[in-house]
Amino acid sequence: MKKFKFALTLMSFRRKPFEIQANRLRQKRSRLSRDGIFLFFFYISLAPPVDAAFAQAAKNDSLIVGNAAPTFFLRHLNGGEFYLSNYCGKLREPWKNPKPAVVILSFFATWCEPCWKEIVALEEIAAKFAGPELKIFLINVNEKPEIVTWFAGKHQIKLPILLDPYGLVAQKYGADKLPRYVLINKDGKIVLLGKGYSTGFKEKLLKNLSLLLGNIEPSAVRLAQ
Repeated sequence: MKKFKFALTLMSFRRKPFEIQANRLRQKRSRLSRDGIFLFFFYISLAPPVDAAFAQAAKNDSLIVGNAAPTFFLRHLNGGEFYLSNYCGKLREPWKNPKPAVVILSFFATWCEPCWKEIVALEEIAAKFAGPELKIFLINVNEKPEIVTWFAGKHQIKLPILLDPYGLVAQKYGADKLPRYVLINKDGKIVLLGKGYSTGFKEKLLKNLSLLLGNIEPSAVRLAQ
């Protein structure tokens, strides 16, 4: 019996260093966990708000007449791929389009009545300057494809339509007010910027297109905002 008690005492004595070591390890892990949580919330507190980050990005990407138009990728309403760099500036796939074109981008929404007026004018311009040297693309902002399809069918729109479902390209181009249109020359530089539909839009655009397509560089002008 005495030998049994002695054995238990010896086992208990040998176990204590391991228990002490385990306790220390648990305390260390707990401390590391607390430190990690503290650092996580500390760095979050230093990070700028998401809205501020987007605002800063939009500010940095502000458009200026004479600067290169921001490149982007979108999908056509029919599912095809669109790269702006396939049409103007330094061509992405010159074997497809060996010659750059003058490009017009028009940001719109189906609920926007002034947008429809601009689309009608752009359809007339497209008919007047039919050919590979002028490309006009309508860019729908933040709407579902089925709504855009219905709208295009109802009005029998012939111009190609691109989908910007999250408004990221619209943000790049400062399209916070619709319609928003951008005229880009063959070198990929911005020639005209328009925000909101205004009288005289079509005439001013026609004048600049005549110069651009006649290989005469127009003076850089900005439409009334």
